[in-house]
Amino acid sequence: MTEHNAVNRKYLQVLEKEYEAYQKSPKFSLNSEELFCVCRKPDHGELMVACDGCDEWYHFKCVGIEKKYKDLVNNYYCQFCDLLLHRGKSVWKRKCKLDSCYKPIAGQSQFCSAEHGKIYWNIILHKFEETNHSSEVDIAEVVNRQQVENLLQHVQSRNQLNEIGNELPLFDKEQLKVTGSQFSELNANKEKLRMLEENINILRSKYQYLMKLQNVITQVSDILTTSLDPNSIQYNAENPDGNTAIKQHRKSKSRKFKVDICGFDENLLLNDSQWPEFCGTEHYNLISNFTVCSELDRELIVQYYKSPEPFDDESSGTFMSLLRKLCLSDKGKKCHLHGGWFTIYKYGIDLKLKEKEQEKNEIIELNEKLIKMIQIKNWRLYCDDL
Repeated sequence: MTEHNAVNRKYLQVLEKEYEAYQKSPKFSLNSEELFCVCRKPDHGELMVACDGCDEWYHFKCVGIEKKYKDLVNNYYCQFCDLLLHRGKSVWKRKCKLDSCYKPIAGQSQFCSAEHGKIYWNIILHKFEETNHSSEVDIAEVVNRQQVENLLQHVQSRNQLNEIGNELPLFDKEQLKVTGSQFSELNANKEKLRMLEENINILRSKYQYLMKLQNVITQVSDILTTSLDPNSIQYNAENPDGNTAIKQHRKSKSRKFKVDICGFDENLLLNDSQWPEFCGTEHYNLISNFTVCSELDRELIVQYYKSPEPFDDESSGTFMSLLRKLCLSDKGKKCHLHGGWFTIYKYGIDLKLKEKEQEKNEIIELNEKLIKMIQIKNWRLYCDDL
């Protein structure tokens, strides 16, 4: 961008010098002939255009305009009036749609005359005839001359013509004709979509489970932090003989006490074929429906954390059976077995979900294109029989 601006500045500086020289140049020749254009030559019948900014006349050749565009000039501003004096911009009339014609269009038409409109559409129809006779083009991809003529007879304006094809009407005239290969492709795509949908649902289920598991881990860590913190009232009440230790702890400048359990759940190792069965287990339901720990659970969590071995699952409740499945190592002291597991699993599930969703959308798009092609071919066959 900076380089582009520098080039523009240099060009304007050159243009300013040219304008100064142009202003100082003589207006008449030695023979008293009036001089025109940047070339300062008299009028010898060459094609010229008048600037609407300064009323000076310029030769088409000198200002870089081809003679074939002479009828398309609407407003012309020379380079001095445009770039230096900012008096206006050149405006051109719309050209006739016929390639070989350089006359302006008439009114709201796309052509300079009705005759050129007929010539243009005859050329288009002739191209359709050539395409239909070509062996290199699939007949399903083109329309013939008669179909184009029928189409043009049913539109009243350019807007109607532009709107044709925006929506494809469903073929409902008779039973849809589908080739064997098309039928096989549709069925294959249907099966792919079914399997992708299953994979996506499993990944979403794993993600929801992961988020619920995070809630369990957070609450258990908070309960242990509150209950085991030597500075807490609860810990002081439960350890009446620890006053000296508490005072010494308060005097020290150690970091704030916190228990942050690892919480890794070995069920996350289950593959996609095993996960649906796990979704019907009590453990899955406990995690999925978990909201908040009860008072009894809070007490049992602390006891289990201090001494897990003596616990009996049947006497300690369902939440404790859940807790036995989680890694209770303190992340603050580094769990060497499962370091960073939550971030890894969350990122992995997110990535797989995006990949599967993209793959699903691609197959849906391919299917829509195939169905559209089948519809078009059936409409064409139906119209040809009319």
